[in-house]
Amino acid sequence: MYFEFTTLEIILASLIISFLITFFTLPYVQKFGVNFNIKDTLDERKQKQNSLVRIGGLALIIGFLSSLLVISILKNFSYSSLYSTKTLLTLLFSALTFFILGFIDDIRPLSPFIRLLIQVLIALLISGSGINIEKIDLAWINIQPIYLPSFFSMLITTFWIVGLTNAINWLDGIDGLASGIAGISSLGLTIISYQNGQALVPILAASISGCSFGFLRFNFFPAKMLMGDSGSYFLGFSLAIISILSTNVEINPVGIFIPIFLFIIPLLDMFLVIMGRIIKKESPFIADRSHLHHKLIDSGYSELATVILIYSISQWIAVLTTGLASINDGLYILAILLSSVLLFFGFILAKYVL
Repeated sequence: MYFEFTTLEIILASLIISFLITFFTLPYVQKFGVNFNIKDTLDERKQKQNSLVRIGGLALIIGFLSSLLVISILKNFSYSSLYSTKTLLTLLFSALTFFILGFIDDIRPLSPFIRLLIQVLIALLISGSGINIEKIDLAWINIQPIYLPSFFSMLITTFWIVGLTNAINWLDGIDGLASGIAGISSLGLTIISYQNGQALVPILAASISGCSFGFLRFNFFPAKMLMGDSGSYFLGFSLAIISILSTNVEINPVGIFIPIFLFIIPLLDMFLVIMGRIIKKESPFIADRSHLHHKLIDSGYSELATVILIYSISQWIAVLTTGLASINDGLYILAILLSSVLLFFGFILAKYVL
């Protein structure tokens, strides 16, 4: 016997189930990491004074996949009816591949060039399978959409997948930052894709949001566990693919610019770091303390204050972006005003309290 659920109920269930499964899986992942001594290495660039288990990505992917499975069991629910089976299998298989790549790196560090090469190859295969950024929609400024030739479509798609994956990975420098930003941004993507009439995309985005927030049980300041490259690669890649799928609707007037706005913090941070390293004639792949969160800490903010401040900015951007893509202006104008109040108090909290 199956229950009848609305699309909104399925989306909410995906978020809650992925949150709970990740939340309660964390102690077991922690024990596994301790038993096999899979811990982070300390260096002068990092905030941590103690070595922590660094395979939290295992809890993230378990929460995500389990939520999709549970939803299928609760209802006679076919994901293939929401999207092509090929597309869904490509997404899940590739997400697992990115996770495994990160997991291997967590256990035995790989060369950044090897990791980048593998990421590019997987992204090219995904683009070749049909998941692509096909056009640049400029309807919001009364210009007809620009449809991209196949080569440029594949190039931009690959750049987006690899870029966002590594942007989330680079954001994972202090407790709770990458997981919180991924949760906030994917929640915005959930709302936008749902109001645009999509079915599979908001379910996937809600599952990512749920496992990201659930992971904060062990990752928020002071952290007991790190997500590692396995977690950041999984989150970054999944968000990259889901955001591409979210643009494949006519009702969304801003197209690919919506995901760019949603993920502007990690993307801008990565861009500025790379440009800074190039200007100093250093390798873009050599880690340093030039990230936004490091600069805030070095300027006098505590680690917790830095996270709260960036969270506040991120939630404001997510609400503003949701408003830009909204078909209900009045509701989102109110949401933006309330979000602005939260941004103000977040700034006050970070600046004068924490």
